Amino acid sequence: MKIFLINAYTLVLCFLSDYSLGMPKDTAFINTIKKTVIGLNASTLGIGGNISLRIPSKVVLVGELGYSYFKFNKEINYRTPEESDIFFQPDIRQNIVTGMISWYPLKKKRLYLKSGVGYSVRQRYFVRVTSPTGLLLGGVEIAPEDFGQVDLAIQWSRLMPYIGIGIGKPISKKKLSVSFTMGCFYMGSPKIQAQFEGFLESTTLDTQVALIQANMRNYSFYPVLSLNLRYRIQ
Repeated sequence: MKIFLINAYTLVLCFLSDYSLGMPKDTAFINTIKKTVIGLNASTLGIGGNISLRIPSKVVLVGELGYSYFKFNKEINYRTPEESDIFFQPDIRQNIVTGMISWYPLKKKRLYLKSGVGYSVRQRYFVRVTSPTGLLLGGVEIAPEDFGQVDLAIQWSRLMPYIGIGIGKPISKKKLSVSFTMGCFYMGSPKIQAQFEGFLESTTLDTQVALIQANMRNYSFYPVLSLNLRYRIQ
């Protein structure tokens, strides 16, 4: 994310320096640069950054390129009432690049409608389940080596259309401004992969994966709440 913002800011500074050194001035281009905003955001997608600018048009349109990053790999130990330990090792990561357009339909230019698309450059939703103490189920004791491990992974479409609504001025007169957006991505139906080692291999649990996947087909929308801190370049 830092590299994205540094490169974007450096590119803008290079253009501005060229004009300051006596190159022919394009008023329209300079005005566009003045309406460029760099932002940092925290959202349900993770943390990220974006760069946005006004699009020349009869209506108020703002184009935006963004990037977000999320990672979670904190191990979780669950103690059952029978004092057995179930150990979860998650590996959840997502890197998403977005391209959006915001439309301000009202005269006060505070409320906007936002649409676009996101692309999941990196996507991993994985968890490994083990039991270091073994497991006691209904009076039946399962040793740790017999329990083995369970690997579960879920994958959605990498290309995700987006629609949302937000509050915030397109280009604020102040250097710093804040905007808030809520919307959702459509990710398609999830695909589930499961691998079992130990006593679960002798069960019919693997045959239920297709049924679970079918029951999850409606889990296709990813809600997004985003708070954005924006800085106007000039």
